Amino acid sequence: MVYRYCELATRGRISKLQLRKKFAAGLSHDRSLPPWINGSIERANRDIIQVLRAFCLEYEVDTHDWTFFVPILQGNLNHTPVPSLGNKAPIELFCGLPLPSPLDVCMDAEQKKIIALPEQPE
Repeated sequence: MVYRYCELATRGRISKLQLRKKFAAGLSHDRSLPPWINGSIERANRDIIQVLRAFCLEYEVDTHDWTFFVPILQGNLNHTPVPSLGNKAPIELFCGLPLPSPLDVCMDAEQKKIIALPEQPE
C-alpha cells in the first residue's frame, strides 16, 4: 500500500529498495525461536494429542474426526485451575466469569440426557 501510494506520488521514480530503506530505517528483524524449542508447550501439545486420541478410542470415532472433540477439550482446559495463574482458571481471569463446579452438570445415563443440578443451600 505504501509502495503504491509513493509510486503514484512520484510517478515511479522511487524503487522498492529505496522505499524499504526509507521506511525501515532503524528497524531490525529478530527471528524468534522455533516452537519446538519451548519444552513446556511441546509437553502440553503431547498431552492434548493424547487426550484427543483417547476420545477417539472411547467414542469409537475415526481419528480423522478428532476436531469434534476440540471444543470439549478447550472447555476443559479453560475451566481447569492453573498454578501459574495463582490457582485460577483462565476463564476466571480472562472473562471474569466464576468457575463453575464440575458437579453442576450431570449425565443421566438412563434417560441419556444432560441435567443441571440445583444449587445446594449452604
